[in-house]
Order: sequence, then structure tokens, then C-alpha cells
Amino acid sequence: MQKRYCSCGNPVHVQYINRGARRRLLFWAFAREGGATTCTCPHCRRTLNINELR
Repeated sequence: MQKRYCSCGNPVHVQYINRGARRRLLFWAFAREGGATTCTCPHCRRTLNINELR
């Protein structure tokens, strides 16, 4: 897993899953009680795109 940051500065973890020739990305947002996959930033609600994360 890699720690990346949304343009608003909120941390998001990126998990790469390789299955043969296909690669899947999962974005994780962690809270105090645990984590959950998401497709939007939990802070600013912007749609997450791997090419726009820092």
C-alpha cells in the first residue's frame, strides 16, 4: 500500500492488486475505528484519481 495525498491534503492509501495482466486500484480512507474503500476523498468529496494524487 502507498500513502498518497488528495489535492486538499487529506491522506489516502492506495492498494494495487495484480491479477494476471490486469491491475486494480483500491483507495482506502482510514478512520479511528478502521478503514474502508472509497472512490471519493472523505474530506473534500473530490473523486479520487491516481494521476492527481500527490
